[in-house]
Amino acid sequence: MIQNAIVALIVGLAALYVMRTYSPLTWRTKLVYFFTARGVSQAQMARLLGTGASCGSGCGSGNDGCKACAKPESNANPNVIRIVRR
Repeated sequence: MIQNAIVALIVGLAALYVMRTYSPLTWRTKLVYFFTARGVSQAQMARLLGTGASCGSGCGSGNDGCKACAKPESNANPNVIRIVRR
């Protein structure tokens, strides 16, 4: 009996992972609203389904956690000789 419960838990987590990874963002957002209407915390569901604010929502909104949108640091080494083929 306990083995069936463990297998059901593993299959459920695998299904959640596949849904989070491969389903379109609009479907995941609708799922968040569906579960929020039924009493689940919206922040929890958004984090669980990966629909939170990201760099696509704009870094100008003051999102400090958005590292990918920040200006890249210049790692250019001035001592590197570049060879350009003519």
